Amino acid sequence: MTQRANPAVAGDIKWNLTRFLVDRNGQVVERFEATVKPDSPEIVGAVEKLLKQ
Repeated sequence: MTQRANPAVAGDIKWNLTRFLVDRNGQVVERFEATVKPDSPEIVGAVEKLLKQ
């Protein structure tokens, strides 16, 4: 089976600190560039939302 990239998280990785949020099935659901801090409301909110699913 061929997997297709999610266009929202696809593309070149510009820096080694790019962060990916992965769901329980191993699928990348969010991508955050290195400029977004790990404890930013954007990342925290995405993690909390994913944990509720």
